[in-house]
Amino acid sequence: MALSYVGIGSNLGDSATLLVAALEGLGRLGTIVAGSPVYETAPVGDVEQGAYLNAAVALETDFDPESLLGEMLSIERSHDRVRDVRWGPRTLDLDLLWYDGRTIDVPGLVVPHPEIRNRRFVLVPLTDIDPALGDTIGLYADALTAVDDQPMRRVTGPLHSNGIRWLVGLEDAIALARDGSTWTFSVHEDWANTSGDVFGAYAIAAALLCLRDVAPDMAPVSLVHRFLHGIPVGSTGSITIEVDRRSPRAIDATVSSVVAGKRVGRTNISAVASFPVLEERPEPPEVHGIASATPIDRLTQRLGFTIGASALNWRPLENWEVPDMADGDEPVVRLWSPNIALGSNDPYLVAAALLMPIDAGIWPAIMYNMDRLPDGPPVYTPTIELSAHFADLRSHDRFHLAEARIDHRTASAAFGAVRLWGMDGTYRAIGHSRNLVRAAYRG
Repeated sequence: MALSYVGIGSNLGDSATLLVAALEGLGRLGTIVAGSPVYETAPVGDVEQGAYLNAAVALETDFDPESLLGEMLSIERSHDRVRDVRWGPRTLDLDLLWYDGRTIDVPGLVVPHPEIRNRRFVLVPLTDIDPALGDTIGLYADALTAVDDQPMRRVTGPLHSNGIRWLVGLEDAIALARDGSTWTFSVHEDWANTSGDVFGAYAIAAALLCLRDVAPDMAPVSLVHRFLHGIPVGSTGSITIEVDRRSPRAIDATVSSVVAGKRVGRTNISAVASFPVLEERPEPPEVHGIASATPIDRLTQRLGFTIGASALNWRPLENWEVPDMADGDEPVVRLWSPNIALGSNDPYLVAAALLMPIDAGIWPAIMYNMDRLPDGPPVYTPTIELSAHFADLRSHDRFHLAEARIDHRTASAAFGAVRLWGMDGTYRAIGHSRNLVRAAYRG
């Protein structure tokens, strides 16, 4: 089978439904093995039209390039695609971007697609799937900086592992509603972990987004969250905020989350109006691409359970069998993020997104530390406490590298740290996690 990459776009009709229909059509041509989130993007060209929804998928197929293109055009026509205006609006647009590493230039088909490096709405989804992807010119990820001025906004979570729908994005998954001094939230199943509860960082994300309503002109600088009880999928909870200290330049608040009359967590958050300049910052490590790595969802399926969107937003940079191929023997797990907060100018949402690799990274780091990767039975590691410190997030909405390591482990607990860097190499945050370690396996 050949590995191909296909771009998907729509800006007419029910575009979200049409993109799902594209997944169904492409799934009949082979196996969708990976996919990017969906992005809202500006149209190309001078034709006046609405914004697009765009994504990309990796498709393993037995079709040769010309036949694959013919089938893709047939899918377009089945959804009333009309080609009467160049760069005009369309119900469904399918582009063959890359095919098995081959260079093809025949009438009606040029692969790799000649406009890949000029279009951010193509580059970002491709590098979401594989930052090591490229062609004879070089890596596509290296071309991102040149198109940073092209606006786009992420609107979903990553592609579900079943390849037939997109997971709900972070802000929609929390679904906050405010009534006076109380906020309510509903727990979405896409963000649950294997225990049936939501990931810990999900509850902290809700707390951050509530504080945004209280201090919208500030940005979070630190937090400590204490986990008291799990939050089951499908439940509805409430959040209240007690302001401990406030000035024009800073706020300290205690945020409490309650589900079914029981307090499930407490978060102490500090936000400031201006940030000091970081005098020292760790340099990001050299890493390998993920072209041959085992995606985190495939790993967990191999171990006997599934994982939620919180972890799926972060993918391992290295093969699980050798977690630190880049620079030594230290037990470090490194992950790469597909732009989870791309397009957001909201520092609270960016901070919430930055918390996700603390859940996604600490778990495999503990597993690796206990010699249970790649094939050992999973150890459930409930988080007791999580803390984080942030750099200034008001001008940075993209980040891509997380490094998780276990600093200390006893028979009953593990203490880990996660450091994060932005796509431009700037240091963004550090998180610390204290987890129970229990010999409780899925039987």
